[in-house]
Amino acid sequence: KQWYQRRSTGEQATGLQSPLIYLSRHNLTELNTMGTWIYDVDILRCVNSNLTRVCVAESYITDISLRLLALRGKLVELNLNWCDNITDSDSQIAEITEAAWNTFAVSLPLLENLDMSWMFGVKDPHLSLLLEHCPRLKKLNIDGHKLITTKCFRKMLVTLPDGSIVRSAQFLPDLQFVSMQYCNQMDDEELAEIVNHCRGSLLIKSYYGEDLEFS
Repeated sequence: KQWYQRRSTGEQATGLQSPLIYLSRHNLTELNTMGTWIYDVDILRCVNSNLTRVCVAESYITDISLRLLALRGKLVELNLNWCDNITDSDSQIAEITEAAWNTFAVSLPLLENLDMSWMFGVKDPHLSLLLEHCPRLKKLNIDGHKLITTKCFRKMLVTLPDGSIVRSAQFLPDLQFVSMQYCNQMDDEELAEIVNHCRGSLLIKSYYGEDLEFS
């Protein structure tokens, strides 16, 4: 594909065609580049400690940008929809490294809204580590993930000494909505149990887009 070739030869790295070259990296608090041909070098130019809301959906960034955004920003909202170069092992770009993901996952304590739908290759250990370190997370979109299972969300429920099951006050206490459309490994019965024990504080959108609500 042409854009892989351009990236691998370094032609795109000049950034001459990128609109981000005109941005002031120090004052930027929100960034939305959805569908734009941007690369890691473009993120490097504009990332700063004031960034709180970032949408790089459908771009060609790799795990390099994940680390930059997590370490240098104070992200509250992050949209990585269809950023499949991050984890696409069939492309000319390497699959995400464990070191890069670990840095990313533990560096987002303020995150409230995360869309990582259709990012192929993410597995249970990756998502579990991320969820452990995002205590303020309210909305999560993981549509299209074929390797993630219900196991990542089991810690949302705890059993009290009297045997009753309640929602955890430590693990994802603020999570209100999760979209899991086209996630093949999810168990709808177990998800429904989690939703019911959350007693109206959580809504899950299941495989075919149906709402699992407290009943």
